[in-house]
Formats: sequence, structure tokens, C-alpha cells
Amino acid sequence: MKIECILEKLNIPVQTVVRSTHKSGTLPSLQGIFLEAKQNKLSITATNLDIGVRFVIPVKVAIEGEVLVQGDIFSKVISSIQHNEKNITLEVVGDTLVIKTEKSSIVVKTLQKEDFPPLPKIEGNTIDIQKSVLIEGLRTVSFAAANTDIKPEIASVYIYSEPGALVFVSTDSFRLAEKKIKVKHISDLHILIPNKNVQEIIRLCEHIEDTIRLTYSDTMLTIEDSTVYITARVVDGQFPDYKRIIPTEALIEAKILKQDVQNSLKLSTVFSDMFNQLHISVQQELQQIEFKTKNQNIGSVEQKIAAVITGGDIEINLNYKYIQEVLSVIVKESIQMTFTTSNKPVVLRQNSDDSFLYLIMPLNR
Repeated sequence: MKIECILEKLNIPVQTVVRSTHKSGTLPSLQGIFLEAKQNKLSITATNLDIGVRFVIPVKVAIEGEVLVQGDIFSKVISSIQHNEKNITLEVVGDTLVIKTEKSSIVVKTLQKEDFPPLPKIEGNTIDIQKSVLIEGLRTVSFAAANTDIKPEIASVYIYSEPGALVFVSTDSFRLAEKKIKVKHISDLHILIPNKNVQEIIRLCEHIEDTIRLTYSDTMLTIEDSTVYITARVVDGQFPDYKRIIPTEALIEAKILKQDVQNSLKLSTVFSDMFNQLHISVQQELQQIEFKTKNQNIGSVEQKIAAVITGGDIEINLNYKYIQEVLSVIVKESIQMTFTTSNKPVVLRQNSDDSFLYLIMPLNR
């Protein structure tokens, strides 16, 4: 293999795919980046078996061929070459890859390319979707997924279609996030993507064109456009029937400013107990919500927040972190909290926006 290409076009794909290499020393081939030069194109591929990615860039191919090179070494070499160097040449010589620019020549030992697994091409259901829809949906709910290997169904983001919308859901059994995004002409879709793969998909999709093609089966999904191809494992399981736990009526409603809640929760982190317990008192007559946190070893704090309240008073205990974390995905200035009873879930939404729903289970102590 011998190719010449523009350094800038090579650098971004290499730095992107190297994060998908396997870090374990027991699988040397998965630590590599696979380079294949053919028909004036260079394919740059990496995989850790959970997720894989391939970039294709235009190059001048003098000799077609392929090579597997240590991913972290190759990425460091490419990123370290001075930016004022425009062109770079890659040539396989024996069991080495020679990397040349106008001012430097670098020799890197290669790996056994025969051991590198090809990225799968799956047969399954296929849909075309806007990149922005996929990224927004995944980003909005993924924070609420469980961090566990015991229950993969809830350590995932569930995506399914309903008439006129794609729905993204995640839960850890103590809270749940749901985001609905309006779309047209989406066929029946049901996927469970492990949350560890979700974060990589979000990152990789930033390099994809506006419209992507998504193909999925019971065990795998692929995302592709003309230059990027992503593969990821999915969970072959059943997401919980979450709709039955969403309260169908709201007896008490409170509208509050997001910034007021953020400011109050900063002190809650100082005085919270081992259960992160936040006592919330909704007071309609005073049109305020009171936040209380107490730690027997440190002290306590009480804070009052102005609110627009209808429906009466209520007291409830919640995990303050569950409120704090959802604020990072709320884009509007005000939020709406609805309550039924002190032992029923609290539902949080953005004001005047039914596309996002966040449910928090109360702490019973």
C-alpha cells in the first residue's frame, strides 16, 4: 500500500476512530486502526466489538493494499505532525508503515491484519432519519439510564415509533425520561441501545451528513452516510411497560424558574444526607415551594422558591440529584412540576412543551 493525501483530511477521522479501539492487551488486533487503500479512497476502521466505525476519505493511491497499525501510536503520530505540513504519504514497507511529510519520516511497526474483524453488514429494517433527530433524542434521555450490567434492558435507551413521532425513553427504575420528536414517514421501529454505545453514537454522528440511514436487527444496528459507517450492538430484550406508572391526573401543579431551582440545589449538595434526600413543601397560599435538606453530621438548610401553584399543598421527599441532572437537558427558562400524592411519582416538564416528560419516584423515608 502506498498513498498520498491531505494531512487535515486524515487527521480528523483518525482521532475519531481511535476512541473505538479496544484498550485490552489480550486482543491486539482490536487495538489497531485498519487502513485499506482502494480506488483512490482510504478506509479508516476501528472496532471494540461493541461499537465500530469506518471513515472513507479521498486519497491518491499509488499502490492498493491494507495494513493494521497500533491505534494510539498512529493517532499520536498524525496529531503531532506540524499543521503547516499539507500533504502526507503512507507506505507499507515489510512489517512497517512509513509515514512521510516534507519535513519528517516516521516508521511504525504494524499488527497482524488477518486478525482484524470486518465490520458487520446486517440485514434488517431500514429507515432514513435526520441526524439532528437522533442526536437530540439520545442526548435528552440518556442521562436517566441505569448504570448496571445486570439489567441491560434499563441500562439502555429505548427508541420506538408511533404515528408522527419517534420516542426516546430511558429509566433506572427510580426515574424516567421520555422525549418525543415529530417525524414523518417512519416505519415500525423498536431498538434498545446500550447507554455506553449511545454516548459513542452521539459523538460519531457529529461527523455524519444531515440525513443518515439506520438499519437494525435483534442484535445490531448500523448508521451510515456516504463517508461514515457505524455499527453498534443492541439489546435483544424487552423495555419495561413504563406508561402504566405515569400518573394520568395532576392534582397539584407548580410552575417555577429553572434558574431558581439550580441555585437552590447548589446548597442541597452541601447539606444532603447519604440518600440525597430533598424535602419539598408545596404551599399554594404562599405561592412558594420550600426545599429542605438536612445532614445530622453537618447541618441543614431551608430555601424558598417563588412559584405559581394550583391545586393545593403537598409535601414529598425526592432525590435532589434526580432534579439537578434533568436541568442540564431542559432548554426553557421555566419548568412545571405536577403532583398527585406524597407516595406517587412527580412529573416534571418544560413549560408549554409536551414533547419531554421526566418522572421521579419519591423517597419513602
